[in-house]
Amino acid sequence: MARMVRDAAIGMALIAALPLTAIGVAGRAVLQFDNNVGERITSVNVLRELRAPVNPSITPQVAGAALHRLRPVTSSDGFVARPTSAPDAPWTERRLTASQFEGLQSTWWNGPNAKRIITAAAKGLPAADRAWLAQLSNAGVWRDFDLVTAARQVDVLGERFVTPFAEDANLFRMPMPDFRSTRALAHAAVARAAYYVSIGDPARAEQMLRAVVSLGFVLIDDGVATLDALTGRLIVDVGRDGLHQLYQTGFHRERLASTEWTSPPWPKANTTARRVSMAQLQANAIAQLDDASLPRTVRLGELQVLRWSGCSSVSSVIRGPSRDVDQALARARTSLARTDAERAYIDLIERGMEQAPPQGPRDYFAFKVLQGAAAMTSAVTGNPRIEGCTNAMLGML
Repeated sequence: MARMVRDAAIGMALIAALPLTAIGVAGRAVLQFDNNVGERITSVNVLRELRAPVNPSITPQVAGAALHRLRPVTSSDGFVARPTSAPDAPWTERRLTASQFEGLQSTWWNGPNAKRIITAAAKGLPAADRAWLAQLSNAGVWRDFDLVTAARQVDVLGERFVTPFAEDANLFRMPMPDFRSTRALAHAAVARAAYYVSIGDPARAEQMLRAVVSLGFVLIDDGVATLDALTGRLIVDVGRDGLHQLYQTGFHRERLASTEWTSPPWPKANTTARRVSMAQLQANAIAQLDDASLPRTVRLGELQVLRWSGCSSVSSVIRGPSRDVDQALARARTSLARTDAERAYIDLIERGMEQAPPQGPRDYFAFKVLQGAAAMTSAVTGNPRIEGCTNAMLGML
């Protein structure tokens, strides 16, 4: 009997050695892309003066509910989305005909090119095009748009999901809004401004374009993921470009200089990659999390890096997150989280330290052996981090 126990222990040790060795080796060097995302998003701060005026009577909750209607998500995998209904947005219902906005149609949304439509409207548009813009400008979607863009703060998460999140919720499976449709909304708002230009009301057009800039800063300041900030940065530039076109027509030409900022180009994919240790990746994430000069959304995004950087060593996989990680999460609860929903978001990150990103099928025999050994070791030891970190490491190979 003793021999059987000994043999079983030796066999289990050998099985456990496979994933733990893989974690130890893989954690020494992972691929990191030095795209300076935080700095590039922060660069648009020079355009904050272009935002629309704030209406202090709009509460974060009212604005959050309006944003949820503009960018709805559905319940899924431990996340309960608040019920809502999308407002009327006519550009989503029918495609433009070939005769509409001839030479001005956008290549990716169902409407006119936002970089040219204000200039074209100032010169004069065909009656049919003006009628299309009039229908768009009267759509129900703008009631919610105006609420969001005039709010001082927007409760994004609290009005999107019911919190606290379910015990089985995995951050990597959190439903996200359709960011392409959000950008389309910004372009549609520029078309809305073009309508007012076409009927000789440039002051109203300026209000609309400033609201576009505000929408971008809402995503940068009140979002919860780096993708929110990236989308917001693009939208800020859409509004800036619209204002630049407007001021070039002669309306408030003295303001033209405020819109002449040019966004720095993004580096080409995979051209600035380097290998760093998981420990260094963790240290970088903590440093950015504490960097008050970075947008809040970018700092919150670093929590997702911190979440699985605990796979940096065999010791952290066995014992759990380090003291540095625990302290960073505690600081984030007080310095970044502003609402109960955002605190629930950080709680979700902390309790899911052992969860790995969902992996697609990897048809490699060695991977399957490691994943099987990791699953068995986690089941026997009651430590799900072994399986989660093994999957995370394999996913980066």
